[in-house]
Amino acid sequence: MNNSDAGPWGELTGFGGATSHWCYQIQLKPSNYTCLGPDEWEGSCQNNRQSPVNIVTAKTQLDPNLGRFSFSGYDRKHQWVVENNGHTDMNTTMKSSISLFDLLPEEDSLRHYFRYLGSLTTPTCDEKVVWTVFQEPIQLHRDQILAFSQKLFYDQEQSVNMTDNVRPVQSLGQRQVFRSRAPGPLLSQPLPTLLAPALACLTVGFLR
Repeated sequence: MNNSDAGPWGELTGFGGATSHWCYQIQLKPSNYTCLGPDEWEGSCQNNRQSPVNIVTAKTQLDPNLGRFSFSGYDRKHQWVVENNGHTDMNTTMKSSISLFDLLPEEDSLRHYFRYLGSLTTPTCDEKVVWTVFQEPIQLHRDQILAFSQKLFYDQEQSVNMTDNVRPVQSLGQRQVFRSRAPGPLLSQPLPTLLAPALACLTVGFLR
C-alpha cells in the first residue's frame, strides 16, 4: 500500500487545492454520479504509463537479468489483525497464525513472472511502480470469492457490496513487458485479471 492511496469514494486533492471524490464504475449510479469514475480520475491517471495492463505473453521479451526472488521473512507466522480501511466498522483478528507464504503458490513456481513499468491503480495513479505479475495465478474456491463480495461493502450503511473494485485495463502504449529467465512454457492466454484474484485471496484469508 502507498500512503497516497485513498479508498473507494476517497477524497483526492488535485491542483489548486480543490478536493473531489473518486470511485469505481460500479459506484457511479448509487452515488447519483456525484463521484468521479475511472475515466475522470485526476492526478496522473490519464497519463500513458498506467496500470493494470493486459499482458499478452507471446509478445513479452525475455530479460536474462530477471532471476529468482529472495523472499525474506515471508515464512514467519503471525495472528494478523485486519482492518477495513475506514469504510466500515468490518475489524477482525485471524483465528490462526499464518505466514505470507501460506497465501502464495509453491516457491518454485514463483520463478516465472512478468515485469513492466506502471502506476498505482487508484488516484493519484502515480507512475512510480515496477509491477511484477507471476505467471501462476492464486486459485480461489467459489465460496471464498462469494465471501469477499458478500461481507465487504463500499458504504457504512452496507447498501453497496464491494464488487468490481478494480480499475479497467489501461493501454500498454510503447511499453515493453519483460519475462523472467526461468525456463517454462508461456501461458496460452493473456493475464488481464490475475492481480484481482491475488488481492481477493489475501482479503478472504483475513475474513476467516
